Amino acid sequence: MRTYTDHIDTIFSLAINDKGNKLFSAGGKVIKEWDIETGNRLSTYAGHMGTIYALVINEKGTKIFSAGEDKVVKEWDTETGDCKRTYKGHTDTIYALAINDKDNKLFSAGADIQIIEWDISSIKGDINDKGEQVINNCLRT
Repeated sequence: MRTYTDHIDTIFSLAINDKGNKLFSAGGKVIKEWDIETGNRLSTYAGHMGTIYALVINEKGTKIFSAGEDKVVKEWDTETGDCKRTYKGHTDTIYALAINDKDNKLFSAGADIQIIEWDISSIKGDINDKGEQVINNCLRT
């Protein structure tokens, strides 16, 4: 048995990369990246303005998506730790994420009683549900 301890808030979501060697945990406003073989924390991803409730990772393990209380979805590059995009469109807390890698689609759902389908292809920059540019506010520590 191994215990991963570094969060200071309740952990609501977990995701594991395709190789099975990295674990991502969402607690409070941050995501922690862990080395499963050693149990060591590798990185902390910060950028959300509220509690994160959902995580999902793409099939290749190169992107992780997070969402929660701040009503946005953030796309993170798991190799660099950089936040690549922020998706804005929900009007209330987001509680669920699902991904369809085959069609480059991400789905988010929450307390605003809607499901939004996002195109996660190689579009650059941040977008909202109308396809408009938005400001990126992601940090990695």
